[in-house]
Amino acid sequence: FFRSHAMDLRDAKFLFLYLLPSMLLTMFNKWIVTSFGFHFPLFATAFSMYMIRLLSGVYLKTKPSVDRTTYWQALVPFGALTGLDYGLSNLSFMYIGVSLYVVIKDMCPLFVLLFGACSGVQSTTAAQVGSVSVILMGIWLAMSDQV
Repeated sequence: FFRSHAMDLRDAKFLFLYLLPSMLLTMFNKWIVTSFGFHFPLFATAFSMYMIRLLSGVYLKTKPSVDRTTYWQALVPFGALTGLDYGLSNLSFMYIGVSLYVVIKDMCPLFVLLFGACSGVQSTTAAQVGSVSVILMGIWLAMSDQV
């Protein structure tokens, strides 16, 4: 019991340490785009990625050993898509509010489920469809007054 409880507390701490900076970064990006008229969201994304690279390099202190194939087939596409996600997210702040941005971003489980099912990577179960349906109903309720 105590071991699993300690693991739950550790997981909750890491989740909080991930979500807090993420929420603060979202609010900061929206503030920069709207308050200062900063219309270069991809530059802000590139700067953020560069700072993350510096901080992670200091944190890791060693270069991980990854073969070239894994690097080019897994890490580079993941990094490029993550950068594109951040850049387009920052760009969206010029056109929509933070609440609508968060609601749309929360639709990610639907896209993951559809992509996995269409590509044949995973089989879709009724429980997964039910869970995603509940999420989508919550999103619909949350954004019904936004549209």
